[in-house]
Amino acid sequence: MSVLAGVPGGKCLERPSSKGTRSDETTESLRTRIYDTLLPPQREFVDNTDHKILGYCAGFGSGKTYALAAKAIFLGLSNPGTIAAVFEPTNIMIRDVWMRSFDDFLERFNIPFDFRVSPQPEYTLHLPPGTVTLLC
Repeated sequence: MSVLAGVPGGKCLERPSSKGTRSDETTESLRTRIYDTLLPPQREFVDNTDHKILGYCAGFGSGKTYALAAKAIFLGLSNPGTIAAVFEPTNIMIRDVWMRSFDDFLERFNIPFDFRVSPQPEYTLHLPPGTVTLLC
C-alpha cells in the first residue's frame, strides 16, 4: 500500500484548504465552542476586557498559548475589520510556539484564514462578523 494512498490527490505537502468552514457558524456559536474548551484561569484571561495590556503567567504546558489564541479570536469577533498584533519574546518563539499552536487552534475550530510569512508572519482571519488581520 502506498504511503500517499490516503492523501487526496497525492499532495502531501499542501495544507488542506481552510475555506470550507461551517456556513451556519455565527459569532456566538464560535465563541461558545471555544469558551467551552477553556479552563477557569484561561476563561479569566479571555474575559478580561478592563485592561489594554494583559499578561498570563503559568507553568510549562499550562495552556498559555491556547488562551492567547482564544483571546485573539474573541477580540477579532468583537472588532471585525481591524488590524491587531500578537507578541512573543522572540521571533523564534513566534515561529516555534505561536504559529504552530495558532495553526492547530484555527484547524480545530475550522476557522478560515490566509497566511503570509514575509516580511513578518501575518494571518488574515475570516470570522463570521468580518475579516481581521493579525500581525505576529
